[in-house]
Amino acid sequence: IIHGGIKHNAGLNLKRNKASKYIPGWTKKDSEGAWLYSQKVVDCVAARITSKIFAKITGVFLIIHGGIKHNAGLNLKRNKASKYIPGWTKKDSEGAWLYSQ
Repeated sequence: IIHGGIKHNAGLNLKRNKASKYIPGWTKKDSEGAWLYSQKVVDCVAARITSKIFAKITGVFLIIHGGIKHNAGLNLKRNKASKYIPGWTKKDSEGAWLYSQ
């Protein structure tokens, strides 16, 4: 969002604890400390949304208002660069995105 000549990110900015790299209570780890992930289809059924909507809101989702682009996505993944946020998203061996539980 551009306000007062300054560009602001309208997406959710997730601040993580530097030591643990995750937000306590938001993501889960198993008893050995490994991140727990699930496939998109599991999360879509739980949220009662389509996989396309889920993919959009977890990535970059641009809304254009008044000629200005606003990012309303969560920025949890970037497909073009295959970048992810540890503890939130990752790609499996076949290239499919997995999401933290």
